[in-house]
Amino acid sequence: MIKVLFICHGNICRSTMAQSVMTELAARAGYSAQLEINSAATSREEIGNTPHYGTVNKLRQEGIPLVPHRAVQMTAADYGYYDYLIGMDDWNIRNMTRIAGGDPEHKICKLLEFAGSKRDIADPWYTVMQGACTDGRYGYFFQEYQGGSGNYANSETHDTVIVKVDMATGELVKYSQPLKLGHSNDGCYNPHTGQLIVAYNGNDKKLVKFIDPETLEITGETRLPVNIFSIAYNEATRRYIVGLSGGRNFGILDESFNIVTAKISTDYSGTDHKDVIYDYKLGSDLLTQGIDCDSKYVYFVLSGKKSGEKVWTDYLLAFDYEGNHVFTKILPTLTLEIENIFHIGKDIYITCNGSLKGSRSPCYRLTVSS
Repeated sequence: MIKVLFICHGNICRSTMAQSVMTELAARAGYSAQLEINSAATSREEIGNTPHYGTVNKLRQEGIPLVPHRAVQMTAADYGYYDYLIGMDDWNIRNMTRIAGGDPEHKICKLLEFAGSKRDIADPWYTVMQGACTDGRYGYFFQEYQGGSGNYANSETHDTVIVKVDMATGELVKYSQPLKLGHSNDGCYNPHTGQLIVAYNGNDKKLVKFIDPETLEITGETRLPVNIFSIAYNEATRRYIVGLSGGRNFGILDESFNIVTAKISTDYSGTDHKDVIYDYKLGSDLLTQGIDCDSKYVYFVLSGKKSGEKVWTDYLLAFDYEGNHVFTKILPTLTLEIENIFHIGKDIYITCNGSLKGSRSPCYRLTVSS
C-alpha cells in the first residue's frame, strides 16, 4: 500500500481538498485498496477544526465527496510512516522539513511538481485585499486575514500574506509566509535601499515594517514621527509621501523618515467636499484608501457608497505638492471597494476588495493617454 499525506498551513483548505480529490480519483480508478490518503497541517492554528466552508462548497460544486476530517498537525513520526509527504508551497516544505528533522529519503515535495511545475498553490485563507506597491516590474499585493467576523478592529491578531506577481505576464512569482503587518494598508518600494516599506496602520499608526522583496520576509521596522494610513515614494526627490491619519492630508519625509513637511492640507480636508467629490461626505459615505505619487502629483483613491447603495463609486484624485486640487476622475466600470493604487509608466493599477464575476480581489489596469 502507498501512503500519501497532503500538508498545508492549517489543514482546513488546500490539504483537505487535495485529500478529498485524491480519494475520489483513486475510487474512480479502482485503486482505493492500494492507497492510504490523509492530510495534516504544519501549524497548530486550526487543530480540531473541520474543513473551511470554501473548501466544502468548491468540492460540492465539482461533485467530489468531502472526506470527513478534523485538522491535525504533522509529526516527525509521519515522515517514517508515509511514502509521500506533499506540501502546497515553499513555506509548507520548509516547515515540513523542520518537523521531520530533514528529508534524507526525499519524500517531501510540492503538489504541482507532479504537473511539472515549481509553482506554489496559494493559500486561499488570505482574501482581504489591503495595500499594494511595485518595484517597476513586480507587483506586491497584501492579502490579509482579519481573524473572522467581528475582529476587524483587533489588527494585532491579523496576518498578511504578500503575493508577488510579474505585472507584464500576470504570473504568480512567490508569496510570503503569514506576516504580522497589522492592516498592511499600503506600501512602497525604495530602489535605493532595495526594500518594501509597509504601512502597519494597526493600533500603532506610526509603525512601518521593512520587507525584503526577494525573500518576502520582514527585515526590520521603525516608527515615524507622524501617524499615517498610506505611504508612497518619490524616486526623483528621494522622499516619502505619507497620507496622514485622521484626515485626508499628506506629509513629506526624507529617506531617514525625518519630517520635511509635517502637513500639506488639501482642498478636500473639511467635512463636506462638494467641490471635489459630489454628494458624499468623508468618513460616513467616503473612504480614503491608498496613495501614489510621481514627480508632479500626489494621487489618492477613494470609494463612495451611501446607505442603501449596492455598489461603490470609485474616484481618482490628484493634487500638486502644495495641496492644490488638480482633478477628480470617476474610475469607469469599477463597482467594488477600491483599496490601493500604484503605477508602472503610464499604466495605473487599481486594486479592489470583493468579488466580481468569480474573481476575488481584482486588480484593474488603466492606461493614461495623455
